[in-house]
Parts: sequence; C-alpha cells; structure tokens
Amino acid sequence: MSKKKEITENGKYKEIIAFTNTMGETVFMGILKTGKIEPLTEIEKTYSDTVKGIYKAVAPDVTIFSRFTIENDGVIQIKIGEGSYKPHYLRSKGDSSECPYVRPNTSKVAALDKIRNLLDSPQNTDITPQMQMVMEKMRANPKITDTELQETLQIKRTRFYTLISQMEDIGIISITGRGKNKRYNVV
Repeated sequence: MSKKKEITENGKYKEIIAFTNTMGETVFMGILKTGKIEPLTEIEKTYSDTVKGIYKAVAPDVTIFSRFTIENDGVIQIKIGEGSYKPHYLRSKGDSSECPYVRPNTSKVAALDKIRNLLDSPQNTDITPQMQMVMEKMRANPKITDTELQETLQIKRTRFYTLISQMEDIGIISITGRGKNKRYNVV
C-alpha cells in the first residue's frame, strides 16, 4: 500500500535503503507530509540527480529494483521494490551495523539484526523463476559448470554466486566438491 512520504535530501537514501531492505514501497518527491503538493523546480535535473545519486550512494545497486516517474503535477514518484541483494547500505559508511536501515512498520530503524531476521523469515524463501531455471539445468546436468549456468542465465559472475549462495542458504541446492569436481545437487 503506497503512502505519501516526504523525503528530505539528507534522508532520501536512508528511506530508499529502508524500503529496499524490507518489502518495498512508493515514495514521492514534491509532496509534504501533510499531503500538500509542492512541485519540484527543475524537475528534469532533480530526476536525473536523484537517479544518479541513488546509484552512487547505495550499495548494492537498488536502481534495478526501482521505477522512477515524473508526474504531471511536478512530483517524482519512486516505486521501490524489495531488494534481493540484502542488506543494502550507504556506500559512504560501508556494510556496518550502524548503516543498514529497515522499515518493518512505520518507523525507520538502523539495525543489522532486523535485516538478518527478515532475510531468515519464510517470506524470503520464495523460489524465483531464475532459481527454478537454475534447478532445471542442474537436474538435467549435475556436472554443469558455473560458466555454463552464467551464460544460460545471462548474468555476471557476482550475481551468479549471490544467487547460488541464496539457493544454498534456503536449502534448495547443495554443493559438493570444488573446482572441476564441483557438483550441484537439487535438494
């Protein structure tokens, strides 16, 4: 359910991180907490600066989970999706316990333990279509290589290893051996 949320320049990235680390949300730039529209000046520049700023300030990248729209009334709408590379954090502070934010209800909380609890919760054990494809390929060829899987999925190595790690963490695959002896087993 979308809520109108005033975002200040200083808090913009923390809000986006909080929503990406939980279940996503829609936020608006140019709407005050009272609901009053205060159209943005230089909206094209603000839009461009916001997208670039989020890309540069937040790690891992959240722009792939976000949709930016310029509304006719001088408002920028940002639909923030739930991230899959959690926890997201401010690059300037690094991946530390004082940096990641979550928004489990109506308040923003800086707490790495809360993020870890969210990651361990059943709602995050959904098998994605990408995971299903990986499992099909592994079932068909237990000796399939990492490179073959990356090429099939058309993803880079870092994303591939993140995906495999997530699949192993939720218990849908197991990995035995290393290097040329590595084997994937669908549980």
